[in-house]
Amino acid sequence: MFLRPWLWLGYALAALISCVAPGSLHAEPAVLRAQGQDAWTTDLTWWVFTPLSTTGTSTVDGQSADIDMDLGEALEVLYFTSSLRLEAWRGDIGLLLDASYLSLSEEGGTTLGGGPFARDLDAEIEAQQSWVSLMAGYRFLRSQTTSGNEIAADLHGGLRYNRIHQSLEFTGSGGDVDLGGTKTWWEPVVGARGMVEINPNWTFAAGADFAGFGVDGNDLAWSATAAFDWSFSERASLKLGYRYYSIDYETGSGSDAFGWDIEQHGPLIGLTYAFK
Repeated sequence: MFLRPWLWLGYALAALISCVAPGSLHAEPAVLRAQGQDAWTTDLTWWVFTPLSTTGTSTVDGQSADIDMDLGEALEVLYFTSSLRLEAWRGDIGLLLDASYLSLSEEGGTTLGGGPFARDLDAEIEAQQSWVSLMAGYRFLRSQTTSGNEIAADLHGGLRYNRIHQSLEFTGSGGDVDLGGTKTWWEPVVGARGMVEINPNWTFAAGADFAGFGVDGNDLAWSATAAFDWSFSERASLKLGYRYYSIDYETGSGSDAFGWDIEQHGPLIGLTYAFK
């Protein structure tokens, strides 16, 4: 099941590249195409993020287990984050829809209880995190480099809906313990991005977003991404970059504590299709 995003990305890459005609025009990002236009310009981007490192703690029903995965372990369990972004711009105003899905499975150890009743147990963690963001954007900078390449910068903000499901299975000589739980909540999200055209076929963009700010237990979730876009046809481009993501979510206390505190970073690859 977890392999499908990789396969579909490969199929999409092969199909798009096979359709490219020599000498075709390049596809600029929507925020650059929108400069000086009255009509809406729209991009759809799908990308897959594979962390080189994922560390943190999973807490369900007051019991915690550590997460410490490197790239080899991530590939072994086919751990991935798949994201989709629909972005539309008209002049300096934009609308952005973001959706993301993360799934992981990790095995480790933990100590259940304390004092003379403490038990060392093996722990198996399964977690799924997903969110959908709806944001409005404002492009506050439009300029050109000395060589005539375009530059743009924008701010965006809105609301994000989150869902986290976790299950912990502890096994040991004292018996097995199975725990599970799901949390959902809404929170504000804000971000900023800068973009520069390197040449007619290459664009570089870097940005960050921040969410939570203490709403419903999410102290802060934030990410930073830097990526190059290579336009290989009039409608399509390939995205290659690097991403850092962190979330510090905790709600409840004692036996009702539920937490999801992780940090991860690694490369991403994706495809963008320009509708107009």
